[in-house]
Amino acid sequence: MTSARVLALLLASTSTDVPGACQWQWICDGSGQCEHVPLCDSTLSLPPPEPPSIAPISPLSIRPIQPPTIPPIGTGQCQPFQVKDAAGKWSWETVCR
Repeated sequence: MTSARVLALLLASTSTDVPGACQWQWICDGSGQCEHVPLCDSTLSLPPPEPPSIAPISPLSIRPIQPPTIPPIGTGQCQPFQVKDAAGKWSWETVCR
């Protein structure tokens, strides 16, 4: 019985992928170019399969000026993009990929 408890604790402690840690979102630059990408909480998270989706029409706006950002380990660069939330509202967010 003790080995079953140890095994259960070991499995619970080694699970790093949290359900819902990645979501597919449309990100757009200020000129209307959009891309469907997985946005994850961690660079170690595995994205789910890409769901079918139609590209939205993003509002044209000027990209905000931001100081350079050092990207997290596992990403190449960080840039501001317009991201559409579940309510359909667009906002500028820094996305690292």
